[in-house]
Amino acid sequence: MLKKPNHFHSLFKSIFSMKKSFLLLSLWIISAILFAHEFWILPQKWFVEVGQPVLVQVRVGENFTGEPWEAGASRVIRFFTVLKKTETNRLETLQKSGLDSLLVHFDQPGTHLVALATNSKFIELEAAKFDAYLQEDGLEHVRRLRSQAGKSNQPGRELYRREAASLVQVGGSPTAVFFEKLALNFRFYRNKTLY
Repeated sequence: MLKKPNHFHSLFKSIFSMKKSFLLLSLWIISAILFAHEFWILPQKWFVEVGQPVLVQVRVGENFTGEPWEAGASRVIRFFTVLKKTETNRLETLQKSGLDSLLVHFDQPGTHLVALATNSKFIELEAAKFDAYLQEDGLEHVRRLRSQAGKSNQPGRELYRREAASLVQVGGSPTAVFFEKLALNFRFYRNKTLY
């Protein structure tokens, strides 16, 4: 039995094709975010006593050689510490002191996670600069996708946000740090000279 052409099927195929294009674009944006320059929290001291204030700096750069992040405290939407399973919101501290003189006080011993997250932001670069950025950061697959889509001569746009965390040991007894409920996407790089 021969079936009549289904217009719904054609519509579904075109929507699926649009979703596929959106998925590719999303993957491109995500890959650009994942391979962007490093962003990290740098405590002045990794080991402190209970109650001792720690100057915390937010840095940006490459290969963990960088400079202070100058985007401003207004971009930060979460700043907190975690001891064991207890999260302490410290956003108000950051908003009062700013990023350049951020002192964090720890009133309990243990291993503290210090973390922050920023809001999302679009940046746009002219085509040649964006292409150079992609080439410098080894994002050849993104360059190919832009070329295949005929977008190589158009400005490049990136939606990004930043998340960072660091550990500070307060007192002499390390404690477990629980990450499962933080709703952040980051990984730790351990410098053996610090521990």
